[in-house]
Amino acid sequence: MNNLLKLFTEGQSYLEFIDRWSALLNSQGEPNPDYFIEDNLHLKEQGYEQWNKVIKFFLQSNEDES
Repeated sequence: MNNLLKLFTEGQSYLEFIDRWSALLNSQGEPNPDYFIEDNLHLKEQGYEQWNKVIKFFLQSNEDES
């Protein structure tokens, strides 16, 4: 799904793709148990904190472009 969203945003000049998924993976490319509950789908509070960091970094690094 993320790859489809990324491809879609690449064709739209008014959209940007923010890769939040990579920040939630461990070094083996699997969901980091520190960020997910047991189902590896739903986030714990720490997972949402990671999302926040990624989105905040993106917004700050693109602040001058607006």
